[in-house]
Amino acid sequence: MGVFLFFIRLYDRFQSQAAFHTELARLNQNEINFLNGQPSVYADGKEYTDPHHPYSYDLDIFGEGGLFPYLNRTSTAFGKDALANALLHPDKKTIRERQEAIK
Repeated sequence: MGVFLFFIRLYDRFQSQAAFHTELARLNQNEINFLNGQPSVYADGKEYTDPHHPYSYDLDIFGEGGLFPYLNRTSTAFGKDALANALLHPDKKTIRERQEAIK
């Protein structure tokens, strides 16, 4: 019985590793496709476009060809909202602190 359970556990581990590597290959292929000019599989954020915002509309931050699709690698609505908020309302103090840390 113990040998059988050992092989079941080993099989499960191999299945998990295979699923991980398959997903990793898919993710890398998506990035290669994007770098080769194909559309991103991630949202372009056009729903965040605000013509009344001081710069987001003029700079084409959202939508096809904008900055958002180049940065967006989020998989949740919370992450997508957080990225859009960081682009629309940047925290200048945090940016300065990060720049100093990089120096």
